[in-house]
Amino acid sequence: MHPRLSESAMGHGSRLGNLSSRSSLWPRRTFARWSLLAAVVLSVELCNAAVDSDCITVEGRSRTYTESEVLALIKPWAEAGFQSGEDDPIVDVLQPISPLRQKETTSCLIPVLGYLIAEAIFAGGEDPMSPQVWQHVLGGIAWEDIARSPWPLFELIGRWTTLAAPLPPNQHLDFGAMCQDQSIWRDPEVVALGSLIAPQLSSMVVEMDERMHSAAREVLARVIDFHFDSADFCSAVAGLLALYLLVLLPNPLANPGYALRMTLVVLQRHGLDNAKDVVVRFGTVGWQLWQMLAKIAELERIYRPDYEHVDISTSADELGLADASDSARAFAAVDQDQADKLMEALLVTHNFLEAFGAPYIMVAGTLLGSVRHFGRIPWDDDVDLCVDSTRHLPFLELVAAQEALRMGLSADRGMSWEAQRALRYLQQQRYQMRIVSSRSLTFIVLPEAATGDAPHIDIWECWGLGDEHAEEIRWASLQFGVRIPRKAIFPRRKLPFGDLALWGPRTAQEATEAFFPGGAWRSTCVGRKEHSVSVVYEYDVRVPCRSFEDRHDFAGPWQPLEVGAAADGPRATSGSAVAAVERLLARRLPGVTLGNALSLEEASLSSSAPRLRLRFEATGIGLGGWQCEALLWQSEQLADHLLLLGASLEGDGPAVRSLLCGPPGQEASYVWEDTWL
Repeated sequence: MHPRLSESAMGHGSRLGNLSSRSSLWPRRTFARWSLLAAVVLSVELCNAAVDSDCITVEGRSRTYTESEVLALIKPWAEAGFQSGEDDPIVDVLQPISPLRQKETTSCLIPVLGYLIAEAIFAGGEDPMSPQVWQHVLGGIAWEDIARSPWPLFELIGRWTTLAAPLPPNQHLDFGAMCQDQSIWRDPEVVALGSLIAPQLSSMVVEMDERMHSAAREVLARVIDFHFDSADFCSAVAGLLALYLLVLLPNPLANPGYALRMTLVVLQRHGLDNAKDVVVRFGTVGWQLWQMLAKIAELERIYRPDYEHVDISTSADELGLADASDSARAFAAVDQDQADKLMEALLVTHNFLEAFGAPYIMVAGTLLGSVRHFGRIPWDDDVDLCVDSTRHLPFLELVAAQEALRMGLSADRGMSWEAQRALRYLQQQRYQMRIVSSRSLTFIVLPEAATGDAPHIDIWECWGLGDEHAEEIRWASLQFGVRIPRKAIFPRRKLPFGDLALWGPRTAQEATEAFFPGGAWRSTCVGRKEHSVSVVYEYDVRVPCRSFEDRHDFAGPWQPLEVGAAADGPRATSGSAVAAVERLLARRLPGVTLGNALSLEEASLSSSAPRLRLRFEATGIGLGGWQCEALLWQSEQLADHLLLLGASLEGDGPAVRSLLCGPPGQEASYVWEDTWL
């Protein structure tokens, strides 16, 4: 236990004089808890600690209460509107006769904080924590953990903010006055929607009537107009409001975890020096935002009851891999239907990002697959790309625009022409973008009609990808993500991936090593991951890749070829490769020809034609020594499709799948690929 301090040292005596018989104890106990909470938050991150089921003990007048007993009284008290009678047991719990007994562990932070706020509510709104602790709470608790905690922390904070800064019902537009004319908070339709949704927060899904539908349209339209800006609190809260609608309305385009994560980001950004004021201001907008967060947390528990990562360790002997002809679940190939849907979604996502003007690279297992298999790892059921983290807010606006279109609104107001073009492309393909989040933010692209765990493409955030001064790129997490040297990524190049040519790092093997250190990824295969909404099953099995050479494709290393010499593999010669590039240049870049500096490489693939990579210096008026790189290969599946291309098939030669040209050492200025039809 911490030593007690005098009331004079705390400076709270006059403010706490209305706390009846416990006024002399409460300030001293609270200050001790302030110190404990600050130490608890600073010591270890909550997300790395196990949940403790017995964090607090309360000594009431009639008996001692365990944490579960305290919680069993606080939850119905909150559900009843925080009302209690004189003989209600909650009075005994929230007016203890001795200081709260608590465990000094980070896993106990949520129960301790929940009890303190409940105690403050019972006392009429007294501040349960110092400003420093509010800062630590905003910066130290993973809100996904709050959502999965049995403690109704968001409800408690919401109630406390109304007591800490009460407003008459007709004065909630003061938030709009603070935000001036740029805000939507003066709009009567926006206010009406808030007052309509508030009573329905006790139901699982907000039901839309005609009036609510009209108000929701207005909110989304306004957000599309002035953009989401997390640097401006008024705009940020308006954006959060639209985000909450995307989560709460039927057929949501954003998941609850993302709404929790984004809210924490906004409050952190504006609460570094005045955390308490920001928490209070957020609770007095007039929309009962904390109560909406409580509903969103409830939906998060349903969406991801307890997101798990399960390792399944099995030895090679147990899998029967001594005989390479035996199949094993850890390395079972994804069924053909799912594989086809993944490749279709990947093509749509690639074209969508190109239309949006959002440079991307393949990452993690997808990058490994492009290097080792020239495609998806056969037993991998997902595809991972990443874009610069600054694309986060434009993507959010695009998702809001999708919802606006579903509601009959024009979605192009305020959107860049690139965003409009990308949105139209998704509509034409009958695809959509959604937002998901667990520990890391991910956007996904999937068919409009997709449900459950349908095949989709993950688009992650990469910090520094768009910053030419950044020395390294960080994937998935700014603090804890994989770090890749920038020189290993730029200038990007195209890599073979199935029948597509996708953007990858400049030195793909060096970047792959950042994700899978040690070099074993070249010859050792690791069991698959099975992804679902709530669980990732990972087979922690490592066996030599040669065990699967008779059933899965493996790529050979790039080997130099003499220009004009025959290439190993069916229907491929270096001469026909050069001729294919020349035909493409003649049709797409008249006046540009291949220079003398030619370099040709070949990489074999187990069951299909080899991949060819031709590098050359382009000659022509005003090019100034441009360097080009072409990828070529043949595929019987796309033979008819390729007849429509500029580099049409002649005989049995390879076809150009991708051509990049630009100044040496810079991103390509000219890009052509065979998917643009």
